[in-house]
Amino acid sequence: MKKQFIFWVTALSVLAGAVLLFDRLHPNSLSSFDAESVKINTIETTLPELRNFSVRLRWFGTVESRERVEIKPVTDGGIMAVRVKDGAHVKSNEPLFVLGGETAGHEKEILRTEVSSLENQVALMKDVVRSRSYAASKKLTTQENLVAAKARLAALQGQLATARQKLATLNDSLLIRSPMDGIFTDRLVSQGQYVTRATPLADVISDDLRITARVFVPADTDLNGKIVIVHNAPGKDAEGKISTVLPAQTPDGATVVWIEGREISNSMKPGESVSGWIVIRKYRALAVPEDAVLRDDKGKTFVVVKTDKGYRKVRVRTRSVQHGWCEIASGVGPSDKVITRGAYEIFNRDFSSSYRLID
Repeated sequence: MKKQFIFWVTALSVLAGAVLLFDRLHPNSLSSFDAESVKINTIETTLPELRNFSVRLRWFGTVESRERVEIKPVTDGGIMAVRVKDGAHVKSNEPLFVLGGETAGHEKEILRTEVSSLENQVALMKDVVRSRSYAASKKLTTQENLVAAKARLAALQGQLATARQKLATLNDSLLIRSPMDGIFTDRLVSQGQYVTRATPLADVISDDLRITARVFVPADTDLNGKIVIVHNAPGKDAEGKISTVLPAQTPDGATVVWIEGREISNSMKPGESVSGWIVIRKYRALAVPEDAVLRDDKGKTFVVVKTDKGYRKVRVRTRSVQHGWCEIASGVGPSDKVITRGAYEIFNRDFSSSYRLID
């Protein structure tokens, strides 16, 4: 019995020594837990300040060209060449397609032959007119013969001008040009393909872009001329303005508007799906950084305010959150020191032994 008692005393002593040793080696363990283990390293405060806010409406839309021209040939022929790449920027009158083929080539050869023949006839008739002019001056021929030669020369010159014009028109019809500055897009034909007149070949769209957007508008809200924020890419918003409010609504009751602006044309591409906000009204209001606003498990909003006596949870009523700032409708004033860093630790932990919390 005595030996068992000595054994248990020894075992307990060893165990107590082990606990003390572990506590020294691991000061942050449960045995040494105190208020310092929840102490917040850094607490930052700020004063609420007046910030810019706006009443906004959400919209969704698509980027499109303000002008689109369908390219069609004025004569039949084969596509001999496509002069520009798809999606390329083109200038007005720049060649896009070259037409050719057996039919066009045969017609061109006929006109070339006619022009060449008429050029020879005109040259010969000019010699006749010069000869008769000399003869008439020497009384070797009559004025009537000279007048007849000049009339024949004028007729041949008229026929030559007509033939040349026909050849130029044919050549021009075989060289299909851009009607305006823009972007060559939506090509429907390829080299070697035969097309008839009025067949759609491609489109040229204007470099000037706009957004066709849908928005649900409250009653008595005027959208004309309103500033629009366009979410182009993360951190790269563009700005535009509503240029037109279309009179008809969509079947689901949305209003359709056109949004235009230099930043839209310079930074976007036709067909892009975009969204953003229409700024209805701007105003200034008291606000705190968004990170300073806390929510409990019931969704109620609070901030933590630093006072001379410690820290105090304050229930606040919030409105809009924009650009990282939360609008405060009530609860704190301009002179309250609101915790912006460390607020969640203060709000969620029992730290009364480290900080004095005033409820």
